[in-house]
Amino acid sequence: MGTRMKKNDLTNQAMHGWLGVPEQYLATSPAWYAYKLGEYLARTGSMAPCDVRMGRGYQIHANNMLFAFDAKNAITRVDGNNLVKVHGAIADARPAEVAQAADDDEQERSGYGR
Repeated sequence: MGTRMKKNDLTNQAMHGWLGVPEQYLATSPAWYAYKLGEYLARTGSMAPCDVRMGRGYQIHANNMLFAFDAKNAITRVDGNNLVKVHGAIADARPAEVAQAADDDEQERSGYGR
């Protein structure tokens, strides 16, 4: 007996973004958020998306983490009650910029560069 997909499972849409399949989802729909999250995960070298589903508001669960989108489509990872800045607008980010943003964030947390 095969595994059944849950009614609100968006893993396929996120996988399309991760694999680079041309975007085909209506902007701001749950499928679009999943697709954009899949693109983000691919750009940052993260593992393939699994168990992707919408949370409350503009939040989306994937890979046992919670991510949030803001009004400019920037993505943040929600860590408990705190937002952890990942980087700016995901649609415009390029891999080198993502890596630089992660380095900058790490320096801010460690106190270097002040």
